Amino acid sequence: MQENPYVGIAPVAYDEYFTIMGAQVQGRFPLKIPKAVIDKALDDVVGVEDAKKTLIASAIGGKGFFIYGAPGTGKTFLTSKMSDLLPPILIPKFIEFSGSVIQLYDPDFHKKCPEQPEDPRWVKVYSPFVFTGSELTTEKLETNFNPNKGVYETSPIIKANGGILLLDDLGRQKEDHNVLLNRMIVPLENKKDVIYIKGAPVIVHTMFIPVLSTNLDINIVDEAHLRRAPMHILLTAPTPDEIVEVFQRNLDLMGEDYDETVLERFKNVYIPMTMGGEQLKPTFAHARDVAQIAQAVRIRNDQEKLDTKVLEEALDEHILIALQRKYTPDLFERIINKKVGGR
Repeated sequence: MQENPYVGIAPVAYDEYFTIMGAQVQGRFPLKIPKAVIDKALDDVVGVEDAKKTLIASAIGGKGFFIYGAPGTGKTFLTSKMSDLLPPILIPKFIEFSGSVIQLYDPDFHKKCPEQPEDPRWVKVYSPFVFTGSELTTEKLETNFNPNKGVYETSPIIKANGGILLLDDLGRQKEDHNVLLNRMIVPLENKKDVIYIKGAPVIVHTMFIPVLSTNLDINIVDEAHLRRAPMHILLTAPTPDEIVEVFQRNLDLMGEDYDETVLERFKNVYIPMTMGGEQLKPTFAHARDVAQIAQAVRIRNDQEKLDTKVLEEALDEHILIALQRKYTPDLFERIINKKVGGR
């Protein structure tokens, strides 16, 4: 127990893992994705037709992309749909190397398929969608020993094998984001990475599609890193009709009862002042959040049906809408992007 405190299912031998995993990722791209699969995966994505085309091309060719745009335009949501375009993959839950146990399976990112192999040491998962944000550090990009579990826990780079690795909120990490991206150069180039187990080097598979995302200026990423994610998607603010459609879908998904006047009032928030609207800047995040707040307000008010009065209260309680109503559009942008004071 002192030498190896791991207690659990038997790990897969390293050589077996390396051979079987290599056979799965070799020649993985380009893919032929059936139209029915594409339609199902992107069914709930409203608008952004050009972005969908780039997403599909990325999934077919296995090329990474840079996705950028204002907060709330659906960058993470859209990227997550790639997982449904890629084929599933078989991974071991744990592997053993030189007496040490390495954990590969992470239920937070690996979603099990309905059909599973007879050997319980292996698990068939849908293509992984692994994402990190402003909390990312160089330490988290390494494989580190967890003394409580008695295993080496792998990094997002390894967990994303066979799927997508999204580096979200680039430029907002405590460490220099270019240092973080530098750490990914070898895994991206070689489709393999080297980790160290008790000082011994171990080669692992890292066949993933990199996605870099930010709502800051695209120039924060240098050319060397953009070459490894050579495609790009720019997401702009949705139209009033598009945000109303997403708002309606959220209400329907939550089983809310409402009428057309609610949708018309919500649309009025975003249409131009020349047409009698408030001309606020729409984001898809508004549609989701306002729908959820409106449901809470309706329940709080002990009403059976969501009406315009409930919607008005929900709009008043949404912080970003309240800020847009209070400040000019230019000042609002500076406040949200934390650029006040010359930053």
